[in-house]
Formats: sequence, C-alpha cells, structure tokens
Amino acid sequence: MNAGKLLEHYKIREKWSNTPQYNLILDGCLFLILDVLVANLIFHKGWFVILLSPLFILYRKSAQRRRELGQWKLTRNEFLIFLQSVESYVFLGYAVEQAFVEGERELTGVVKRPGKFAKKLIEINKKRTIGEGIEGLFLEYAKESKVDEILLFAQVLCFLQQKGGDICGLVHGTSEKIRWMVDMENQMEVVYAAKKMETKIMMIAPIGILLFLNYSNRDYMSWYYDSLLGTLMLCLFLLLYLIAFVLINRILNMNEKG
Repeated sequence: MNAGKLLEHYKIREKWSNTPQYNLILDGCLFLILDVLVANLIFHKGWFVILLSPLFILYRKSAQRRRELGQWKLTRNEFLIFLQSVESYVFLGYAVEQAFVEGERELTGVVKRPGKFAKKLIEINKKRTIGEGIEGLFLEYAKESKVDEILLFAQVLCFLQQKGGDICGLVHGTSEKIRWMVDMENQMEVVYAAKKMETKIMMIAPIGILLFLNYSNRDYMSWYYDSLLGTLMLCLFLLLYLIAFVLINRILNMNEKG
C-alpha cells in the first residue's frame, strides 16, 4: 500500500471516531454513568442526577484536556522516532528531502496506528513531489502542532535552506538538544508522578469513607439523607470537594503542555 492509499485508509477509518460529535456522545455516556452512581450511592436520591448534570461542563473540559495532552504526547513521540531516522540518513549522505522520505517509511513501519504527525508527514512528502519546498511545508505544520521540538527542528531546516552550512553538524546538534529537552521533561514527570499518585489517593479516600459509612452504619448517616439541612450539607461538601479537585489538578498539571 503506497503512501497516498495509506493516508486515505486512515482518513476513512477515523472519519467518525475523531469527530467532535463522537467525543461528545462518549463523554456524555461516561458522565451519565458517573452521575447515576454518585446520585444513588452517595446521595441516595435519584433526582440528584438532574442536580449534578451541570457538572458535565467541567467533566467535558477535563476530558478534552486529556485527549489533547494524549495527542500532543503521541505527536512528539512520533516526531522523535522520525528525527532519529532523519539524523541517521543525513549522516549517511542523504539529502534532506530523501531523508524525510526514508524517515516516513520507517515511522509508518514502526507505529501500529499512525497519529497526526505520521499522517501529516505523508502529506508533506506527497506535496514535495509536485514541487513545493519541504522546509516551508514542515515549518507551517510545526507552528500548528504546538510542539516546541518540532518547531525547533523546522526552524533549523529553514536556516539550512536559506544560509546553507554543515547539514550533518546542525541536524546532529539540534537532535542532541531536542533529546536533552525531552529527557529534562521526562525527569520532571517522574517527580510529579509520585505527587499525582498521592493526590489521587487523597481524593479517593473521602469517597471511600463515605461509602463505607453508608453501607456499614446507615443509622449514623441517616440524618444527612432524611433532613433538608443534612442534604444541603452534603451538597456543600460535594462543592468543596470539586473545588479542591480542580485546584489540585491545575497545580499538578502546570508543567504539562498540549
């Protein structure tokens, strides 16, 4: 299967699964399940499903953020594989254009399900065959991708096109710098991973305690469910819990891109 047919195949297969409508339906179904569980297991009131429904806005934003971050990481990982291939072929004496073709071939052979970067690379190499400059096309995509490493490499390619110079040295030096940037970010993620795990445990613990009291000693919790004041207090506790959850996630995700 050639590059053009491969690209068309992925476009057809993901035509529906990557649409906003699909993501909206998926998020809506998942939130509805959580909404029903919270309303019945914690509040013991079915009509709380309606009361909790405005929280779908927060859930939707969080889900979109996770998808964007996942797509950003996938794009960067694909680029790192491609960069390693391009550096190797340039070192062997290939021209940048031919190194891009070989890098695309190796990338599509390594990844099982090519992401946006791999598919965009196929488009760029396809446009190159009809006379468009590969450096300009790659720089245009780099600006859209919002991945600093891709933008840095694209700027180096444009510099080589305009000023010339030692292609092997510049590509190798840029690759080393990009790998150093990625290593530093990975080390930061390792540090934050422990804090994130502690946060998840702290956020799950109150729910676990509440469920334990609900089903081990119903009389102890009955006042919260049988009186208006108790129900209002539960709502207040839920609001404070959500505020704490949002604030903690924003603090822990400050170092993340996407």
